[in-house]
Amino acid sequence: MGLGARPSGKRLVLRLTGVLLPVVVGLGGVELWARQQDLDHRQGQAIALQGEPLQDFVEGKLASEEWGVAYLPTDLEADRRGFATRWGACAYDHPGRTLLVFGDSTTVQGTPQNEPHGTWPARLSLPEDVQLCVVAEMGYHPGEYLALARHLREEGLEPDLTLVLLCENDLSDLQARIGVEVDGREALYQPPPHRLAFAPLWNPWLFERSEAFRFVSWRMAEAWPQHQARIPAGVAPMRESAPSLQGLQELGPTEIFYAPPLRGWVTPNPLLRHVQQQVPELHVLEWGPDPVSLRRQSDDDVHFNDRGHAVVVEAAQRAVDEHLGD
Repeated sequence: MGLGARPSGKRLVLRLTGVLLPVVVGLGGVELWARQQDLDHRQGQAIALQGEPLQDFVEGKLASEEWGVAYLPTDLEADRRGFATRWGACAYDHPGRTLLVFGDSTTVQGTPQNEPHGTWPARLSLPEDVQLCVVAEMGYHPGEYLALARHLREEGLEPDLTLVLLCENDLSDLQARIGVEVDGREALYQPPPHRLAFAPLWNPWLFERSEAFRFVSWRMAEAWPQHQARIPAGVAPMRESAPSLQGLQELGPTEIFYAPPLRGWVTPNPLLRHVQQQVPELHVLEWGPDPVSLRRQSDDDVHFNDRGHAVVVEAAQRAVDEHLGD
C-alpha cells in the first residue's frame, strides 16, 4: 500500500476496535466500580443530610444489612446461637416452643419505675417449654416486623406464635428509612425525592443508565450550585402496613392487636378500616369506659400505664392459651 492509501475496510475496523475496546472496557470498569461503591446511595445520603432534619434514635443502634432494618433495639445482643433483649434470651435452636413478640414504644414503655417487668410481654403466663423472644423498639413499624421475622427465620427461629401490638401511627405506610452516623450520633433519614445534576452537561440517556455519570454530575453540581438541576429520583421504596401484616401471617400463626388512642371520644378512622379490610383478623383492644385513666402520662394518649398494659395482657393471654396452652 502506497503512502496516503486508505486502509481496507477490514483493517479500519480492526484499528478502530483496537482503539475503542480499551475505552469501552475502561468505562465498563468504572461503572462496575461505581455500582459496587453504591454511589447513588452516597449522593442520596448527602442530599438528605442537607435537607430535612434527621430523625434521632438514641434508643436504637444501627443495624447490619442482613437484619433488613435500619436500626435495632439498643439492648439487643445477637450471635449465631440467638439473641437477647431486656426480656431475656432467645435461642434459635430452643428444644421447646417459641413465642415471638414484636412491638414499638407501646411495648417498650411500662411505667417509668417498672420496666421491663411492667410491660405486657413480661406479664404473660407461659408453659414451661415456651421461650419468650421480644424484639421491640421506639418507632418500629409493621414493615420492620416483617423484615425482622424473615431474618430470624433465616437464622433458624421458627416461632409457634407471633404476637404484634400496633398503635395508630402503625396504620400508615412508611417510607423506607436508612441509618447513618453523623457527628458521633446515630440517626435515620429518608431517601430524598430528587438527585442533583450539572445542567450544562445534562444527558438524560446517560444519566438514566450510568451511576458513575450521575455521581460526577452531582459533584459538579455541588461545586457550581448556580448550575444545579433537580432531577426526580422516582418513588422511594415504601414499607406498607397492611401487606407487611399479611406477610407476617403467611409466615406462621400470628395474632395482631391494635391499641386505639386513649381518648374520651371515638372518631372514625379510615386508615383502621382500610387495614382491617386487608387484615380482618386484626383485634382492636377495648379500653373500657374511661380510656383516659389508662394513660401513662396525663397528656399522652398513645402510651398506657400498668392498668393499660393489663388490658393488653388479657387479650394476648387468650391468644397464648389458644395456641400454646397445654
